[in-house]
Amino acid sequence: MLVDVTTFRIFGIPSFSFFNGLGAGAAFLCFISLSRYRKKRDFCENLNLIIISISGLLVGASLFGMISNLLVAWNKNQPITLQTFLSAGIVFYGGLLGFLGMFILISKIRNKAIDFALLDIIAVCIPLFHFFARLACFSAGCCYGQEAACPFSIIYQSARLEPALRIPVQLFEAGANLVIFALTLTFYLKGILKEKLVYFYLLSYATIRFFLEFLRGDEARGFIFTLSFAQVVSLAIICTLLVFFLKKAMENKDL
Repeated sequence: MLVDVTTFRIFGIPSFSFFNGLGAGAAFLCFISLSRYRKKRDFCENLNLIIISISGLLVGASLFGMISNLLVAWNKNQPITLQTFLSAGIVFYGGLLGFLGMFILISKIRNKAIDFALLDIIAVCIPLFHFFARLACFSAGCCYGQEAACPFSIIYQSARLEPALRIPVQLFEAGANLVIFALTLTFYLKGILKEKLVYFYLLSYATIRFFLEFLRGDEARGFIFTLSFAQVVSLAIICTLLVFFLKKAMENKDL
């Protein structure tokens, strides 16, 4: 089966914009619904905090994009110029960590504490948005998989790629995000891992992303020795969380 996304549009809208817009809308509706589900939540105050945190998302996504371009130039022994930075795209991990970093900062400034109850809601919304974002990548021909003649491979073609059997890694990651969304939503509604859902999301996604990166065929994000930039970030997240959990366990044992 040939999947040609060279000129793929939906209702006349570029597919990348369509799916990302759909994901943003779905995540926003999910945020509203879950905020109202917990009647004690102040929706307007929550929304203000989210909007401010988006500034961190934009900065982080762009910063990681620049780092990716630097890594690509380094891997290919290319000169680093101003264009290396100006041509930087956006990177999901940078946006995620930038958003969470700004959220934590503003929460502490306002209330002297991190609002983990609100982070529970955000932990449900992020994988929902990311599900659609990976569909956007698949439809736009970016973040593509390796060439391989596997049972689940498809003949994939885009404006940048000649027709070839490739692993649809974008769809695998979209499916993984959908599973994480279903789990976090179920946990939230049943009160499981209350005020800890963000840890579950980060650990789940980072682990899945680390292994899926082995199936990636593009080099747009660069490599650090034998690992992709995303794999290094994934390992950093996993190790940080494991150290945090170990520290908490030791503190509880001392008590």
